[in-house]
Amino acid sequence: MMNMGCFLSTAHPAKFKQSVDRILAKTLPLPAALAKRANLPIFSNQLPADFALLRKFLLCMRFNNNDLKWKR
Repeated sequence: MMNMGCFLSTAHPAKFKQSVDRILAKTLPLPAALAKRANLPIFSNQLPADFALLRKFLLCMRFNNNDLKWKR
């Protein structure tokens, strides 16, 4: 069984590691928790800033319910 999660993220410096390293003129290691997952596949969805749409999307993902069709 695949474990799933929902991550609502903001601009963590690790998302821009190359730019941060260049600006600081040094290579910083990723935090251990991120490094451990760095090579996992990325599955993402971009949504507009609309709470009702986010709620519908999360419910569809959570219940995988055929009655709740995900449509943008």
